[in-house]
This record gives sequence, C-alpha cells and structure tokens, in this order.
Amino acid sequence: SVSEAGISVFVECKNLDFRLKRTKQLKLIARTGLSNSARRRYWFILSGGYELYTRVGNVYEKALENAKEEPINEKDSFGVSFKYLDFLPPQISPILPTFLNALWFHNQNIEYSPMIPAIATMLLMYMEPPLAYLSIQAIINKSRESLFYVLLNKKQLFAAIDSVEKLIVSRLPNVANHATKLGINLSQLILSIFPSFFIPFVSYPVSLTFFDSFVSEGRKVIFRFLLQILSDEKNNL
Repeated sequence: SVSEAGISVFVECKNLDFRLKRTKQLKLIARTGLSNSARRRYWFILSGGYELYTRVGNVYEKALENAKEEPINEKDSFGVSFKYLDFLPPQISPILPTFLNALWFHNQNIEYSPMIPAIATMLLMYMEPPLAYLSIQAIINKSRESLFYVLLNKKQLFAAIDSVEKLIVSRLPNVANHATKLGINLSQLILSIFPSFFIPFVSYPVSLTFFDSFVSEGRKVIFRFLLQILSDEKNNL
C-alpha cells in the first residue's frame, strides 16, 4: 500500500546525520542541488516532516478519511486558480486533487496561499503521499509561526509586495524606474508568478535545484533568485 511504501523512509531518516535540524553543511549541499536518490529523505527532514512524524505518526489515511465528505472544488487550491494538471506526470495528476482536498480540509483557516499547491506538487514528485502530507503540513505549521516558507493571507501578500518593491528600488533603481514609467507594479507581478518557479513553467532540473534550496532556506531564496534574475537581465529589461 501507499502507506507501507512510505515507512521505509522513516527508518532511513533515523540513520542520517541531519535528522532534525538544518546545518550549514546541509544548506550548502542543497544549494548545489541534491541527488535524485537523496531528495526524498532530505526534503522530508528539511521541511520538518520527519520531526512532525515523530510527534503525530503517519496521519495521511486519517486525513483522507476526515475529508472524504468534502467535495473537491476550487477551495482546495487555497485561493488561486490551479489548472495545470495536464502538465503533470501521470502518477501525480490522479492523486493531487484528493491530496489538496485533504490538506485544505485540515487547514481551512488559510485564506490565500498560491504556493501551497505548487509545493505539494513538487513534494509528490519524489515522495509518497503520506510523506508529502507530513512535509507540507510541517511547512504550513512553520509558516504560521514565522512565514518561513509561505504566505497565508492577502494581508501578508501585500506586506511582501511592499518589501519586494523596496528591495528592487534600493538594489535595482533603473529597473524600478523603468517599470514605473511603463505603469507596471513589478513587485506584484513577481509575487504573482512565484508558484511558476517550481512547476510547470520552469525546466524541471532548474525547478528541482531551486526547490532543494527553498526547502532548506525558506522563501527568502525566492527573493534572492528573483533579484538575481532582474540584475542579470536589467539591460534587456
């Protein structure tokens, strides 16, 4: 069963050096890109999924059971349009709607978080649903405490837009001025395309390496990545 398939990684994690914390060494490894054979274990550890498992156990089947009476609809995408199932590998497309439905059912207080469906998709690329569920729930829990990974409502989004705008103005004033002349809110545009940096509109190898760092260091990686892109392409812009 799916649940049994996920148990092996719980055992594997106990033998790793980086079991419950992010270390400088692991951060550097993640920045250069994890190997395919290591991704499942390291994502599970870095996201906090393993630590959550040690406290609550394998809760995925129970989550599905609790949510089965709730119809699958647009609420499951956490406030955004999520219509790229056709882009996904065939092993993920059938399970993603049910996965997101269970996740939303147990996190209904999240008003708006466009990153969550994209993160769930990336996790399911390498992890069985029970592991991915623990990992993304740990990501949500940590974000509730410090917004480490994702924004959870529109108020936080507007605050992030303001922060990104100030970064662009201070570090790339020419780009910011040009965007203003064109009537473009560059920071709002950037934040609206955040989920696309994972899947499906960025090449898969780039998405994976980027996601490795994201799981390790949180959403600040996204800001750095975007600022670097703007800096590299400022002449073209």
